Amino acid sequence: MHRTAVALMLLFLCAAPALADVETIVVTTSDATPLTPADVDFYLSIKRAGAACITKSTGADKDAIDFMRKNRGLQPVSVTVRLKGTETPAEAADLRKSVAAVNAIASHDRQLRERASVLAKCDETIVAKRGQTARYRKIRDAVETAVLISASCGRDCDAIIRSQALLPPSRNKAAQSFIANIRLVKPYANEIRRLQKTMASVMGT
Repeated sequence: MHRTAVALMLLFLCAAPALADVETIVVTTSDATPLTPADVDFYLSIKRAGAACITKSTGADKDAIDFMRKNRGLQPVSVTVRLKGTETPAEAADLRKSVAAVNAIASHDRQLRERASVLAKCDETIVAKRGQTARYRKIRDAVETAVLISASCGRDCDAIIRSQALLPPSRNKAAQSFIANIRLVKPYANEIRRLQKTMASVMGT
């Protein structure tokens, strides 16, 4: 999240209880371009496709997701039992088989975790193939920041938006851009949060 988002986040979280304090918020940015409906459509198309990687997973992908969710993203702990005294050849052979079995399970589990990690970033994989990673990340940051602030200010958002008149001209353009973003994404906020939750669930969170 870039400095503008952080500064404006502080502005919106603080503005409702103490509008007189908005002058203490410092916004440093040269990027005051608001999101457009096309930007939001682009973001949603990628995020929906990324979530579909999870909800429509099959085979090895589904196995990886189920494994991570079952173990809440943590690696299962295997216990190795050591034999006391001198091992007979048969006992030594059995121990080697046990170790080999444990190692095989650990290797399989590692592959599942690695696959789940890839699936959790399916949106990034999709845009990378299209050569649009930089564009997507910029739009994603703006969209998801606006959604976060919308959730934080709740019903007070309208009052906070109206308070923009208190901002000095030097920061008004960036603030208005941020306000416009909140208004633009508000109708999609619930869906966006569901999509985020779906993708985060891949890692057992």
